[in-house]
Amino acid sequence: MWTFMQTYPYFVWTLCWMFMLGGLLTLCSPFQRRLALASALISTPFAFTEALAIPHYWNPARTANWLGASPEDFLFCIATGGICWLLASHPFRGRLVSATDPRLIFKRGLQGLSLGVMVFGGAFFLPFKPMTNLLMPILATGILALCMRPRLWKISLAGMIGFTSIYLAFIKACFVLMPGFFISWTPENLWGPAVWGIPLDEIAWAAAFGAIWPLAMAYALDIRMMEPGRESTAELSRVALGTSDDSESV
Repeated sequence: MWTFMQTYPYFVWTLCWMFMLGGLLTLCSPFQRRLALASALISTPFAFTEALAIPHYWNPARTANWLGASPEDFLFCIATGGICWLLASHPFRGRLVSATDPRLIFKRGLQGLSLGVMVFGGAFFLPFKPMTNLLMPILATGILALCMRPRLWKISLAGMIGFTSIYLAFIKACFVLMPGFFISWTPENLWGPAVWGIPLDEIAWAAAFGAIWPLAMAYALDIRMMEPGRESTAELSRVALGTSDDSESV
């Protein structure tokens, strides 16, 4: 087991990341669970863009290769989409309402997914360092999403703080338990020295993703936030949808 961990640290990392998502899903309400699973589902196809970062950004040992994507890539994208949404929306869980029309959700989700895969995939071919190429479309997406949902800036801030904190603590623990994992990154293509033993690029990505992914999901799922004092209205909306919270957890 120890040998496997040191040989395939990326797989071990993403598997533990999935376990974290599973734990959070068991704690959250049915309404939040549905939204988190939708977020995880929408983020899954981005696994096919992970291959574009190899070997320019990093080159981890992977257990298999399916059309350029590995099992680890799928685990990472699924867990990241779900965890990010849960951490961002947790402080406002009683004030969120979602779309009633599944066709609208499907349409927006498909539009965003198609555009995202094309934009983020093409970004890796820009003539800059890999993380710079990736962050430019992420930030552009964030600005557009914030213009569409300006009242959700608090969710964006919560996502940036919550996701960045958990992600960095998690990856730091992996570096401690599996020291060889750090050499998966390509040092000459990183921004500079590591901070707290973590590549600066990873810190920037976590902050950007944590801030912007919840906004993108809010648009795709037509999620809106009720004003303080109107939580009862939000609850009535969820009851009408059959998504009423039956717990006060995450």
